[in-house]
Amino acid sequence: MRLVLFALLLSLCSPVIVQDTEVKGVVTDAKGQPISNVDAVGLQHFAAGGYIKVEAKTNEQGRYELSRVGKVVFFRKAKYRPVTKVRALAEGTTNAALETEDSGWTLRSCTPSEQSEKDATATTCFLWSQLGSW
Repeated sequence: MRLVLFALLLSLCSPVIVQDTEVKGVVTDAKGQPISNVDAVGLQHFAAGGYIKVEAKTNEQGRYELSRVGKVVFFRKAKYRPVTKVRALAEGTTNAALETEDSGWTLRSCTPSEQSEKDATATTCFLWSQLGSW
């Protein structure tokens, strides 16, 4: 009986992963060519609250793999526009195509109304602000 109670207590106190899955894919440029050394970042969530960043870099074929991450995956490399992908947890493959930043594109700050809304834009703004500088 004591062993069962101890096991139950231990399972409740451990950092259990919540709804996080493995994701992998390929990152390419606008012409479909693989891009190496792209930062791929996801968040691993815990049942008791909180999260940690899970990071990987793409290889020479543009491939990456992240273990135990949630729905949102961020991709970033210098001289390219950052890309955020929101995926279904059942999707094991998430590919991304990065465009060069030479078009004058800039990442804008979130407005107060976007910060308070519960939509994809507000979520992305919130997550970008939480990740800070990688």
